[in-house]
Amino acid sequence: PLWLSLLVARAAVAIWRNRGCYPSSIFENVARILVLVPLIGMLDAATIIGTVQWAVKDELGL
Repeated sequence: PLWLSLLVARAAVAIWRNRGCYPSSIFENVARILVLVPLIGMLDAATIIGTVQWAVKDELGL
């Protein structure tokens, strides 16, 4: 799906931006992507849930 490819792209960009500080082989980078994708997904989900909660509370005046 598109959302999964976007998570992988965001992880790859993060690894690319930090390649000077954390040099590694392709295998290590693949392992990092496998760790980063669920973390980024969890942060995105938490952001969406928090935004929805805020919108509902604001609409209900709570």
